[in-house]
Amino acid sequence: MATFLSMAQEIAQVFSHVVPTTLANASDPNTINIKNFINNAYNELWLELGAKNPLAQTEVSVTISANTPSVAIPSTLNEVWAVYYNNFTPLIALPWQEFLERKSTGWILTNNIGYPNWYSVYGGSLYLYPAFALGNTLLVRGLKAYTPLTIDSSTPLLPDEFHNAIKFMAMEQLANKNEQNADYYTAKAGYWKKLAMGQINCNYGMPNRIRTKREVTEARSRNLIFGVNNA
Repeated sequence: MATFLSMAQEIAQVFSHVVPTTLANASDPNTINIKNFINNAYNELWLELGAKNPLAQTEVSVTISANTPSVAIPSTLNEVWAVYYNNFTPLIALPWQEFLERKSTGWILTNNIGYPNWYSVYGGSLYLYPAFALGNTLLVRGLKAYTPLTIDSSTPLLPDEFHNAIKFMAMEQLANKNEQNADYYTAKAGYWKKLAMGQINCNYGMPNRIRTKREVTEARSRNLIFGVNNA
């Protein structure tokens, strides 16, 4: 398992830079670049894998008051996949526009008075309809928010297969910056990334497809908050 420091040291050696003994308070420009490039690669893979990353799946309890139509999505969540209440009773996910239409027409399930039927995610909040008649606790399942590596011993929350991919993707960025054999590192990064993707498919199956680069870009533009057909 690669650590933040071990990856930075290996990259520094490959490019004949000063090999850091620690990344804390680094002042060497090359070390700072390497730190940033490692986290850039880590973030890209984190977003691209999404639900395919078994180490990124989480659930969070959210308390909501009576007659409250919405609640903020916890900052620890990057995406919302499912919402439950009362011992895992699921709410039905709706696209935002359809959610608004049902709310405007007063459409509810009469066998479920006092409890929400549907939810939608919009603008960093979780909307329920109808609202709870009494206060309740939601169980929200989703993807952990990305957290960059900061300390020497920290490791990426990705399966081990992706650690080489992170290193070579960081090397690719450094090579492009230095105009130093960039094509070679681009090829190596692509190889390790493809190998890791293939391995994770074998190990964990394919319940969710890998995201396209366009979807990753759109995720970033929405401040990394995904939802169900979020606008």
